[in-house]
Amino acid sequence: MSIVKDKYKNYLYLDVMLDQKKNVPFYIKQGFNVMEDGTGMNIVNENNKY
Repeated sequence: MSIVKDKYKNYLYLDVMLDQKKNVPFYIKQGFNVMEDGTGMNIVNENNKY
């Protein structure tokens, strides 16, 4: 996961779509947040906002 996060560190958003709810805790540990509509998770790069 750190390789992917490093590769896309300059992107504004890094989104994932989960196939099973049981995987949510893993992604939270990786820094992702549950999106407001509950359909996925993302990391927002506050340093790269336009």
